[in-house]
Amino acid sequence: MKKIISKMYKLIMGFKYRPLFKSDLRELLANVMQVKKYVASLDHHDTYKEQLELIENNLSSYSFKSLKYLASERKKLLSIERELLHQVYLCNGKKPNVSPVVNFTIIGSGAYFSRKIDLTSKNKVNTYVTIKNIGNVPVRPKLIVNEKDWTTLESISYSILQEDMIPHQKALAIWKFVRDARYHFSKPLSSSDSISPIALFNQWGYSNCGETSRAVIALAKIAGFEAREVRLRGHIVAEVFFDEKWHMLDADGEVLFYDKKGALLSVENIQQNLFLLKKTRSPIYSIEYLTRAYSSKGVIFNPKINLVPLSYTLRPGESIKYQQDNGGYFFSGADCNIPPLFSNGTFTYVTKVKSWEIITFSYPYPIVGAKYSGKITPVYFSTNGWKWQKLVGTDFSNLFNNGFGKPDYKYYLKCNVNGEISISTIVQMATKSLPLLELGKLNAIKCIDLLGQQNAKIELTFGLAEMSASYEIK
Repeated sequence: MKKIISKMYKLIMGFKYRPLFKSDLRELLANVMQVKKYVASLDHHDTYKEQLELIENNLSSYSFKSLKYLASERKKLLSIERELLHQVYLCNGKKPNVSPVVNFTIIGSGAYFSRKIDLTSKNKVNTYVTIKNIGNVPVRPKLIVNEKDWTTLESISYSILQEDMIPHQKALAIWKFVRDARYHFSKPLSSSDSISPIALFNQWGYSNCGETSRAVIALAKIAGFEAREVRLRGHIVAEVFFDEKWHMLDADGEVLFYDKKGALLSVENIQQNLFLLKKTRSPIYSIEYLTRAYSSKGVIFNPKINLVPLSYTLRPGESIKYQQDNGGYFFSGADCNIPPLFSNGTFTYVTKVKSWEIITFSYPYPIVGAKYSGKITPVYFSTNGWKWQKLVGTDFSNLFNNGFGKPDYKYYLKCNVNGEISISTIVQMATKSLPLLELGKLNAIKCIDLLGQQNAKIELTFGLAEMSASYEIK
C-alpha cells in the first residue's frame, strides 16, 4: 500500500499540469533571494537585479496557474546563477592561481596497466586527468590512483576497513568515510526520488540525512553488520548492530554519542538522555533541532538500496576529462540552490557519421550541458529516441532537464548528411571522487579495462601545474 501511495505521490508532484502549491512558489522565491545576495557582492550588475525582480513579479502572478509555468522561470534563474557563479568564483579568488598547465601523458595497452608518478619533490598540483580510447575497440576504463576506487561499495569497503579491526573500529571507519566523502546540502532530487550511495559519492558529493544514512547502512551491510534506518522527527540516522546492541551513526550531522565506557549509544539511549545533545554538539544541526528530533518516537525502516556500480564505455575516439574546477554547469533541484562544491567533467566523442545514423550518448553522471562542432547541419536532438527537434545552434545545453524532476543521463543525435562531428557532453561530478594525483606523493596508478580487451589502447593525460602559495586543496 505504501508503494502505491509513493508512486501516486510521484505522479502527482511531477505532473506539470497540476496546480501550483504555495510550497512551489515559496522555495523558488527563497532561492531568488539567495541569488540576490550573490548579486549584491558584485559591482555593476543592475541588469541581473532587474531580471531577478522580473522573476519575482512573475511568480507573484502565478498563484492560480499550473506547475509548467514555473519551468521557464527556473530556467531564467539557472541561467543567471551560472553566470554569477563564474563571476563570483573569479572575484573571490577561488580559482587556483597556478602557472600554465603542463600535460604528462601515459599510453597503456591491454586490459590492465600500472605506473608510478613521482610528485614527492615537485610542487605540482594535478588539475585534471583525461582518459582517451585511442584504440580500435570499445573500452570500459577504471582509473585507480593510490588505491582510491569509489566505483563500487566493495572497493570502498576494501579501502577503509582492515581485517584486524574490531566491530567498533569498523563502524567508526564507515561513519568517518561517509562523513568526509560528502557534505551536508539540500538534496538535488525530490524527496520521493532516492540517490544510491555510489551516485552520492561520485555524481553529487552532497546530500541530506536520508541519503547519507542509507550510504552508511549500505557500507555497514557490506562489512557484515546488521543495519537499519531510524526515522526521527525531521531527521534520519543509521544504526548498526554489534556487541549485542544497536549503535547510532549520524554521518550527516557529523556527530556520535558515547556512554561513560566509550561505547557508541543507540537512538533509544540518546532519547533517554537528551542532555547529551548539549554535551556533544553537531556542527551541522542545532541543539534545538536535534532535541526535537530525538524527542519523538523513532520509526524503524529497512530501505532497499541501489547497489549498481559506476562504469561507462568509451568508443574508439571517445574520451573523458575529470576536472577539479567547474564551468558553472550543475543540475538544480526544484529550489534551484547552487551547490557550494562540485566539478564538471566532459565526455568528448569525435566520429564520422552516416546520413540519418543515430548516435547514442549514455553516461553515469547527470548531463548538464552539451556542444558540437563540425560542418554538419542540420543536427537533430532527442532524449528518448523518438521525439526529435532540430538544433538551432551548436550549444544545446538548455535542452536537458534542469530545475525540476530528474537529470538526463542519455540522449541521441542524428543528421541527414555524411561527415565528421565532435560532440562534447558536460556532466556534473563530485569533486572529492575524482581520480587525481596527490600532491607531494609517489602516486601509484592502475588502469583497468573492465571489458577485458587485450587489444585495448588507452591514453592518460594528467594536467600538472606549479602550485602557488594561494592554492587551496579541495
